[in-house]
Amino acid sequence: MIANLIEAGTNAPIARALRKANNLEEAITGNHALMQRVFLGMGWDMWSLGVKDEELTKAKKEVRQDRKNAKKNIKKKPFVDGGDRDGDGIKEYRCTGISKSTGKRCKNKGEYGKKRRCYAHQ
Repeated sequence: MIANLIEAGTNAPIARALRKANNLEEAITGNHALMQRVFLGMGWDMWSLGVKDEELTKAKKEVRQDRKNAKKNIKKKPFVDGGDRDGDGIKEYRCTGISKSTGKRCKNKGEYGKKRRCYAHQ
C-alpha cells in the first residue's frame, strides 16, 4: 500500500518493482511447476497463473485455528431466570412488557424487581 502511495505521488514505479521482487521470490522459493516459475520470473501475476502463496495460506489457517480455539475458551454463563447471572450479586431478568412496535416481548434487561419491567415499561 505504501509503495502504491509513493508511486502515485512521485510517478516512480516502486509498486512495480516491489511486485516484481515478490514474484521472483515466489518463483525461487515456492513449490510450483517449471512453467509457472518461468512466467512468474517474466512478470506475470500470481493470480493470473493460479499460483497460491504458501506463506499466506499457512498464516490464514493459523488465524482460523486461533479464532476457533478462542471461541471454545469462552465460557457460557448459565441462564437462570431471575437468578444471579454475573456472579456479582445483582439479579437480572428479561422484561415482561410487550413492545408496541413489534408486538413481541421486550428484549431489555434490568435488575430484579417485583413487576419485572424495564425502564421503558414501568
